[in-house]
Amino acid sequence: MRDACTLATDLYFPDGGRAGGPYPLVLRRTPYGRAQYFELLIQPLLQAGYAVAVQDVRGRYDSDGDWYPYFNEGEDGYDTIEWLAAQPWCSGRVGMIGGSYCGWVQWAAARERPPALKAMVSMACCADFTGEWPWINGVLFPGAIAWNYEMAGRVNQNYPAYPLEADGARGDPVLWPRADEVSRPLMHFGTRYGRSWQPGDDWLAHPRPDAYWQPVTLAAEDFAAMDVPVLHISGWWDGCQRGCHKLFEQMRRHSPARQSQRLLVGPWDHGVIAPRQSYDGFDFTQAALRDTMAEHLDWFDRHLRQIDCSPPPAPVEIFVTGSQRWVRREDFPPPQAQLQRWYLKAGASLGLQPPVAQETLGQGTDHFRYDPQNPVWTLNPAAPASYPWLDRTRINQRADVLVYRSAPLSTVLALEGRPWADLAASSDCPDTDWFVQLLDIDAQGREFLVGHGLLRARFREGMARELFMQPGQIYRFRIDLTPRAHAFLPGHRIGVAITSSGAPLWAPNPNGAGEITTQTEFRIANNQIHRHAGALSWIELPLAGEGPEHD
Repeated sequence: MRDACTLATDLYFPDGGRAGGPYPLVLRRTPYGRAQYFELLIQPLLQAGYAVAVQDVRGRYDSDGDWYPYFNEGEDGYDTIEWLAAQPWCSGRVGMIGGSYCGWVQWAAARERPPALKAMVSMACCADFTGEWPWINGVLFPGAIAWNYEMAGRVNQNYPAYPLEADGARGDPVLWPRADEVSRPLMHFGTRYGRSWQPGDDWLAHPRPDAYWQPVTLAAEDFAAMDVPVLHISGWWDGCQRGCHKLFEQMRRHSPARQSQRLLVGPWDHGVIAPRQSYDGFDFTQAALRDTMAEHLDWFDRHLRQIDCSPPPAPVEIFVTGSQRWVRREDFPPPQAQLQRWYLKAGASLGLQPPVAQETLGQGTDHFRYDPQNPVWTLNPAAPASYPWLDRTRINQRADVLVYRSAPLSTVLALEGRPWADLAASSDCPDTDWFVQLLDIDAQGREFLVGHGLLRARFREGMARELFMQPGQIYRFRIDLTPRAHAFLPGHRIGVAITSSGAPLWAPNPNGAGEITTQTEFRIANNQIHRHAGALSWIELPLAGEGPEHD
């Protein structure tokens, strides 16, 4: 590297060896060890005639230097790409590959504009460090902090982020501290891992988009300088899917290579390199088993080898859950989507017409009691730690979850894009959280989680400042839900569930007015959702036609 630090790098060549070059080259930079995913990623690339380089990032495994997650990857990526491109066995055209952290390193390098970087395949990659990872609108995702502490050394030091008891009633005291635990407040998270680790402490200390996060924040001008084709791959059940969609949208909006962006989203979780047919008990049929490696090879053939692989793929291919089929689109979210508003109404109902004016304040209000030491359970112990249970049937029967249901649908309702909820709500505490789920409820009453969103009340007007609530005063809260493509079938109902917690996936709000990570006192919040003529609450659904399909 430019500072004389040496990064350990393995080089792989097709059967012809170095002498058979020059080859187009694909680079994977990783903090997880260079031997990972040989059969899944490296071998298919070699068989297709690509040279491959796999590198330990700075400070991890066999690479020199100090490890500080995310912040050192730009210059190291640039130097590595340009060194590889200059080798006599390389054609001078370099692509990058990888998911999650190995997706982020690609964007950090692309921001530096290495001339030899000609294509990227970015999978399951986060892009917003206070809107997705490790904070989501003021709510902590403890799995991100656990990951940080586990990665503190040169090799992984795994510790179960969610040591769940068999009955699912209690979990890690780090996530909802009890009075007798040293892990209170959240800033003491590191004591659970028995080590002091500055990056983990720094992440906890900065829940807002402040100057600390600026070096890893991609702005419009960064995307405008990235003239590189990108294949974006994510799953609807991937905890980083918000970032994948943001990166695709920003490149389509600002990049000179806007016409060379492609988005592929299936019914998958964070492991998009090896798609599964089912998730959390829901079967999405064999159509879900997309060969994502074939997509990689096609992309690199087009942009590294510059082979004429006509016809070009559609800019967007997404899997529509419910109807269990793929559709092609020119963009996502589709600009032609029509918005349909569903109102929260009396009798725990959901309808297209707003509540009548005769409903008084008392009649048009629903209440629940949120206890941060008995939060709503949202994570299946067998599921990846990035997305909640899809089957919400049992958990939504709790008294601290409000569920509103439509009448059975008579026709298909096809959703594509970003739903959002607009709530009129109040509390007797200065702060609390609002969690919203969009549900598909079948004829047997099984509740399938279509999308979800969350917001800490103090950030209702944006992350730039904190505004605490006055007891009993009604405020408006917009909660953006995860992007989705889903078909509600005839006979099914649309459901909206509202609560104030989702542990252990998200750390419970203590409901006080203190600093988020230093509060030591938990308060019980009596929260209200208003649905009367003077304070309406609703969910907005972007609807689109079913469009062309394919197997």
